[in-house]
Amino acid sequence: MDESERRYQELIQTSPAPINLFDATGEIVWGNDAVLDLLALDSRDDLIGRSIFEFIRPADRFTAETELAEVVDEKRSAGPTQMQLRTDEGEERTIRVATAPGRYKGKTSARLSSSTSRNSIR
Repeated sequence: MDESERRYQELIQTSPAPINLFDATGEIVWGNDAVLDLLALDSRDDLIGRSIFEFIRPADRFTAETELAEVVDEKRSAGPTQMQLRTDEGEERTIRVATAPGRYKGKTSARLSSSTSRNSIR
């Protein structure tokens, strides 16, 4: 890896904005530290391999699925769109998400970035 790639990787990894990569089906392939914080997960092992749709409130899943299809099929960005996520512990978080097309390890992928506010479910 050359110096510019290393710096870019470090920038994405340490960004305060949640940045998540997932494949064309919504399976998560990578997320930065801010994604782990957003979803209240301890490690990437708790994230990678799961579906992004597991974390999206059921009422928002159709919108998320439609946007992912647009990004993958039409190769164009979608959003920003407001939706609700739910952590494994049941805490609800409101996000504004933008999704963009990309490639990861030679395969079609989508990149999600978001801004957040947190609301507890009681």
